[in-house]
Amino acid sequence: MYILLPLLLSFCGKIVDTELKCLQQKPPSMVPEIFALGFISKTDEYEFGSVFNEDATEFFYGAAVNGKEEIRYTKLIRTYWSKPKTIFWLSKDFFNSYRTCSY
Repeated sequence: MYILLPLLLSFCGKIVDTELKCLQQKPPSMVPEIFALGFISKTDEYEFGSVFNEDATEFFYGAAVNGKEEIRYTKLIRTYWSKPKTIFWLSKDFFNSYRTCSY
């Protein structure tokens, strides 16, 4: 999964320990790269919609896994990032359970 680092991490330059606060990735550039391979980006999932909090100590992102959409969260604890946790999920049938109307 390619995430555009310039958009995702545009504010990381103002952080004292940029690499640590940006999930130990190199500073953003104009070239899209796989982000945090094996930790956030996985080969068997689709990650999307990611955002850091204002001081870059928390990271939220969406993941599609086996037809299920999830929102995950990781937090910087001293000098390491916590294992990502699923904080919200929807089954693939969630949207199909509601009727849609067209005018």
